[in-house]
Order: sequence, then C-alpha cells, then structure tokens
Amino acid sequence: MAMPKRLGPAVVFESDYRFDKKILLPKLLEYSNNEVNINHYADNRKYTSTLEVGKAGSTAFTTQECPHTWPELQGFTEYLLQEARQICTQMNYDFDDVIILRSWTNRHERGGWTNFHTHMFSDLVAAAYVSAPPNSGDLMIIDPLENHWFGMPINTKKIEYWNGYRFPARDNKVYFFAPFLRHGTEPNDSDETRWVISINFKCVKRAISVENS
Repeated sequence: MAMPKRLGPAVVFESDYRFDKKILLPKLLEYSNNEVNINHYADNRKYTSTLEVGKAGSTAFTTQECPHTWPELQGFTEYLLQEARQICTQMNYDFDDVIILRSWTNRHERGGWTNFHTHMFSDLVAAAYVSAPPNSGDLMIIDPLENHWFGMPINTKKIEYWNGYRFPARDNKVYFFAPFLRHGTEPNDSDETRWVISINFKCVKRAISVENS
C-alpha cells in the first residue's frame, strides 16, 4: 500500500500546560469584567468585535496589560517561549529568537463562539484552554487547501475536515499553529464558561553592529 508523504513543515502543534485554575479563573473574570478591556454582549451591552458572536467577549483590543505579563503566569510565559522556539525551528523559520507580541483572553458563555479569522503581523499563534468544560465547543481550523480541494470528487460524508478540522478543547490543552490558518470555535453548549488565552508570537533577528574602521 502506498504511504502518504507530507509536503512542507507541520503547521499545527499540540501541547499541554497545567494551569492553577483556583488562582487564574478569578483573575480572568476580574480582567474580563473591566469594560475598558472586553468587548462583549451581556447585560444589554452590545459587543463591538465582529469575531465574537453571541454571549462572548474578548480582550484582544485592549491596550492595557496582557495576560502573559501577569506574575501568576510567569511559568506559563516561559513555557510558551520555550515551545515556540522549538516549533519555529521545526517550521524552518529563519530567526534568532522568538518574542510574544501580545496576549488576550476570550470568554464564551452558553451560545458564545469566535468566528473564523486569521492573525496578521505574527509568525505563530497559540490558543491555551484554561477551562473548557464538556460540550463547550472545540477549536476548528480550515484546511489551507480548501479552495483547491473544493473541485475534487470528495466524498464529504467520509471526512470531518470539510467544514474544518476539529481540535478537542480540554482543560490545560494548548495548540500552536501558523497564523495564516483560518480558525474559529464551535459554540459553547455548556452552562459553564469557556476560558481561552490567545498569544501572538514574532520571530526576530539580532541586529548586527558595524564598527567604524
């Protein structure tokens, strides 16, 4: 039987990080309840982000502190950078180091979800699930070759990725992926809140100093 061969580097990576939810969930709740930070639909206030649908919110547009700078997440930030450096190496990026551009939190109550989108001006993205109760919806990533596969004689009853690859959302699960991948979430069908921390990374090159001769 012919064996499949992959073209190019991997673009999605799965990892885990154990969050201290007793400490972190109250912090996320306080942070997201700050009207300066979050755009959401709750208590008769209309959300302004086109990405967050239903009873959902995001701190993606805040100019204030980002979660990865919190003392409570120092270990998580170190883990992110270590993983990102290894992943960017596997993706054959040309870089000297990896930095975190920014991070934010997404909050989804019952019926809330994030619409499909991509991430501009970054080289790597991560979605970290602090709390993902059963039936709270999974991460969905669209095949980047979707437009090319569309005209092929595919039996759509036998594949799950026609409307997106499904990546199970679980507590402490972290997915790293290429920023050009179109992704979103399923609606939260749970009565509990789904909490996600998202991170944008950038590969950087060291400046070369030139001494005057």
